Amino acid sequence: MSEHRVHEISEGDVAIRLDLIAKVGGLGEAEKFFETIPLERRNYHPYGALLNCYASKKVLHKAEQVFQEMKELGFLKGCLPYNVMLNLYVRTGKYTMVEKLLREMEDATVKPDIFTVNTRLHAYSVVSDVEGMEKFLMRCEADPGLHLDWRTYADTANGYIKAGLTEKALEMLRKSEQMVNAQKRKHAYEVLMSFYGAAGKKEELCRLWSLYKELDGFYNTGYISVISALLKMDDIEEVEKIMEEWEAGHSLFDIRIPHLLITGYCKKGMMEKAEEVVNILVQKWRVEDTSTWERLALGYKMAGKMEKAVEKWKRAIEVSKPGWRPHQVVLMSCVDYLEGQRDMEGLRKILRLLSERGHISYDQLLYDMNGAGLSWKIVDAMGKGRYVEEREVRI
Repeated sequence: MSEHRVHEISEGDVAIRLDLIAKVGGLGEAEKFFETIPLERRNYHPYGALLNCYASKKVLHKAEQVFQEMKELGFLKGCLPYNVMLNLYVRTGKYTMVEKLLREMEDATVKPDIFTVNTRLHAYSVVSDVEGMEKFLMRCEADPGLHLDWRTYADTANGYIKAGLTEKALEMLRKSEQMVNAQKRKHAYEVLMSFYGAAGKKEELCRLWSLYKELDGFYNTGYISVISALLKMDDIEEVEKIMEEWEAGHSLFDIRIPHLLITGYCKKGMMEKAEEVVNILVQKWRVEDTSTWERLALGYKMAGKMEKAVEKWKRAIEVSKPGWRPHQVVLMSCVDYLEGQRDMEGLRKILRLLSERGHISYDQLLYDMNGAGLSWKIVDAMGKGRYVEEREVRI
């Protein structure tokens, strides 16, 4: 867009355009566009959009640079830019910076909002700082200008769960439930079910699942939440019952749901059951996915049945698409097993399959097969594309 064109639209529209360019063309193109914005039009909106672009991609140092520029230009009047940075610090594990930034907000007399509060509580829960979490919550509850929501108490409950304080967690979860409004009920119940599962409270989980099913329509995200929660409690029988409900046709097909059951069976060593689910996927739903076969391969690997693991991993390669990145543990275990068995023909078949699917250069890896650490070489080849670019060597 020319500088003349930038002059013709509002700063808000410029910010929207910047965000779209970042999503479609990447950060580099967004930066180029930002430089075309005349200095007198680079107000809060374009800077805020650029900050969001960096934050969404976790480019911390550039986000910090933009935030500092906004501070120097006097654009930090509200809490939104602070919230963007607080969220980024939590997502990148920079928890000490969260506290520092909150102090800066206080010094600048910028009033926090509910997002600020919930982000801070989430940070406390991640590091299991129960004392800090409780003091902060009490301060927020005493502030008449802050309107706390269900997420506030859900995040507090999560902190208690991580610290092993189950009774306190349940108190917060009940309080959270009471604050859920009709518009937020679906998402809130999905989150709360996962927390009841983490707390090991099956009765409360099933109670909430019953309430969830009374909502208009059935949602796959709800099935994912309740099944994941039950698997945390190692309750495979209850999971099977819910899977029967799901299969009965209450919801659209979502491969993540049978994948949860396959993983649950594999963790318990119930490989025949896991195979049954895979057969249903292939025969009934006509779905074959690399992740499905990798789950089986990992299950057989954990069960010490490496021949079966190799067989399933080969099938994962056969149905893979360009750009696939295999589960590293499965890849290395299968290749190391074949090397240990001196099964060079089996290794060659694996390499040919990877090559046929466009993942590596078969000739280059074949050339390297006499060296040590073949599994690492395959990981490196698939991760960086190095062997694809190097010379072709035949033996």
